[in-house]
Order: sequence, then structure tokens, then C-alpha cells
Amino acid sequence: MKIKCLPFAKAAKTTVAAAVLSMCSMVNLAQAGIINTNNDSFIDQETQLEWMDFGITNQYSYYQVSSMLDAGETFAGWRIASEDDVFSLFINAFHDDADTWVDRGSQSPAPLSAFANHHDEITGLYKSSNFDNTLDAMSFNQDSSQTTYEMYYSVGLFKSNSGALGGLYINDYENDPERRDGLSLYTTWNVDGGVQINGYSTLLVRDTSSPGTEVPEPSTLAILALGALGLSFRRFKKN
Repeated sequence: MKIKCLPFAKAAKTTVAAAVLSMCSMVNLAQAGIINTNNDSFIDQETQLEWMDFGITNQYSYYQVSSMLDAGETFAGWRIASEDDVFSLFINAFHDDADTWVDRGSQSPAPLSAFANHHDEITGLYKSSNFDNTLDAMSFNQDSSQTTYEMYYSVGLFKSNSGALGGLYINDYENDPERRDGLSLYTTWNVDGGVQINGYSTLLVRDTSSPGTEVPEPSTLAILALGALGLSFRRFKKN
């Protein structure tokens, strides 16, 4: 029985192309969802919106932040997140990784909740939750840790479609297998927007094309692989 072999050049091309495709796939996977800019912000890859980290605006009330968005002010170039912005972020960042997803319907004041476990079902010990990397990228407003565990608490205020204040509520736990990370989206959050409250911040967003936005570069490995592919094609064409 004869075994048909590809000529060396063709085989090399095929191998390099397959490697590039594989590495590009890994790059896309790594960049899907939320990217930390390492510049006090993170980017939702689905909407291409850049979000200011929690912990940046929490020293101000909602109304104070609203007055600091004009040109020349502290948060110039940003805007307050809308209800639609927050819905998209909630789904894009947490839906696929949630151990428990709750959809109560659009008529509920708390339409969405998501939870991720720290309890390892096999060992019974603590493990990192599926939300840990994303929550780390978003940062937090207040450290509410106790003796036996760490807990980082945040409420992000936004403008709901009704004109009222909405809230994105987050509990991020560490070092306790019996506690789980949890988030809930509230389209109505009963709070005075003129009062600064510990643990509260105002959610700010801007388009990634805005000046000052630094989008992380593609993987160096993928770039090198693409270069190798180009050189190999050039060489084989000459041959």
C-alpha cells in the first residue's frame, strides 16, 4: 500500500498555518470577555466599551461625579453607564462562567443575578471561583474582610431607563469554601444620589476609540508566528 506524502514545502506550509491558527485561537480565547487595561479600567470585548474600575469614583457622590464629566473636569471623556450598558456587561462578563444564573425577567427590580462557587466538590476545599479573574480586573470599592475570610464589596450606580438610579451589587469572597461570589443587577436602587457612601461608586464608560484608552497589544507569540508564516511562503515561492 502506498502512502502519499505531501512535498516538503507544502507540508511545511500546512504545519505553520495550522500552528498560526491554533495560536490565534488561543489569543482570541484569552481576550474574550473582560480585559484589564492596567490603567484603572477594563474593557468589555463584546461592546468595546471601556469601564472605569471600581474604587476610583467612590470618594464622590453620584451627583458629584455627574458634574465632573465636562471638558477640563476630572472625568472628562467619560459618561455615566446606562441600564443597557450594565445589562450587556453583566451578561458578557458573567453568564458563561456562572455556576448559578438567575433571570427574574425585565419587570423585576432585580432582573439578573449570578453566582460562582469557591467550594471544590471533589476535595471539599477552597478553590478559585470562575469569577475571580474578572472581578480582579474590575477591582472593588470596599474591603469588608473578616477574621476567617476576605470579602470585597461594591455597588456601582448607573442611570436606569426609568431615570432612577440603578445599582450593580457585587460580593467578592476569598479563602472560604462555603461562600460564593455573587452579583445582582438592580434597575432601582433606593439611595440619595447626593450622598457619598462607603462601598458605592458611579459606573463610568467610554468608547475604546476615545483618547487615553490603551487596548492591550495582541500576543507576541501570535505575531511571531504570523511573521514565520510570511517568511516561509516567501521562501517556498522562490523555490
